[in-house]
Amino acid sequence: MFITTHNIEEASQMYGRIAIINYSIIAAIDTPEKIKRTIKSLQSMEVSFEEPQAEALKHLENFPKSSEVIKEGDEFRIFTDDPTSIYSSI
Repeated sequence: MFITTHNIEEASQMYGRIAIINYSIIAAIDTPEKIKRTIKSLQSMEVSFEEPQAEALKHLENFPKSSEVIKEGDEFRIFTDDPTSIYSSI
């Protein structure tokens, strides 16, 4: 049976296994709890500065809840499982 929804909470309540489909390709298939944990660990924020910051990458990597920081052009992507703590640190 194939049922679609954009609401992971709805899928969690109704099914024991769910799949995430991205551009017609199954990106993940697992229990709802494991999918939610994976999604939570992949959360990220983008940060940019009006003026170039020489020490920005080093500073952003030292945030308590950041797991990885990647420079993408003029922006920085901070991966975290707690975006609120990162936001309040900036």
